[in-house]
Amino acid sequence: MIVLDDDAAGKLCKRWQGPATVVRIKSPYDYLVDMGDGRVRHVHANKMRKFHVRVQSCNIISENDVDFGRVLVPAIDESDVLPSVNVDRSKIEHLYPDQQGKLLALLDEFAECFSDKPGLCRVAEHQIRVTGEYQPKRIRPYCVPEAIKSEVDRQCAVR
Repeated sequence: MIVLDDDAAGKLCKRWQGPATVVRIKSPYDYLVDMGDGRVRHVHANKMRKFHVRVQSCNIISENDVDFGRVLVPAIDESDVLPSVNVDRSKIEHLYPDQQGKLLALLDEFAECFSDKPGLCRVAEHQIRVTGEYQPKRIRPYCVPEAIKSEVDRQCAVR
């Protein structure tokens, strides 16, 4: 959800903020909403809208684009099992047989995107250049609850 909330410029200036999460429904038109920054607000339904993530088509590079030069694609290890083999057929039985076939073919065509095994992309190296006066922000570490501290330590241990 996005919420029409007070802007930093003042109480009379409003702007859409979010995404936010509904914590509790107080009535059919009143909600308690977690704003994502620690604030929980009482909001009327008229000041809420559904949040839609927008994808701009200009950010997608296709194989036919020449503006970006040669687009490198990571190699696929052919010895891996295709993703369609790992699909539980009971989860797609609501689809028609031709739709199931198209879905499974799509999964196999873009196997590198649907792999169960995490990988490392060595196609390009990324660098972030900063100015000389840049100072990294120092933030306090998050406290880890005692109940899960041993699991966090186990996962963070150097292997």
